[in-house]
Amino acid sequence: MTRTVYLIDTWAWIEYFDHSCKEVVEIFDEGELVHTSIISLTEVMTSFARRKNTEGGHAATCKIMRISQVLPITPAIAIRAGLYAKEEFSGGIADRIIYATAEVHGLTICTGDMDFKNLSDIMYIGK
Repeated sequence: MTRTVYLIDTWAWIEYFDHSCKEVVEIFDEGELVHTSIISLTEVMTSFARRKNTEGGHAATCKIMRISQVLPITPAIAIRAGLYAKEEFSGGIADRIIYATAEVHGLTICTGDMDFKNLSDIMYIGK
């Protein structure tokens, strides 16, 4: 049986830390292999900092680094992220890097971010 290997998107991490996303918890409970783009660490910390909770942001980013493999932005990922046509993928730079990271590594993105909804290799868990 083929096992799905996930890249957890920033949206899913934030929902996970807000305790409002059972699907992400289930991925961890099932012992699935998970990865995270390094840019998600910035986005998660930004989310916590905007809520004036940098201590929580540090705890969250440390947990991400402990329970997932954090993938760097390589030149191949950076270049690939710049090639997506705006008509096909409306996400910003961070989303483009996350999507390119998943493509380069052959991962399925777990997200609820609408910018990813109609792309391939997405486990869409949004409303």
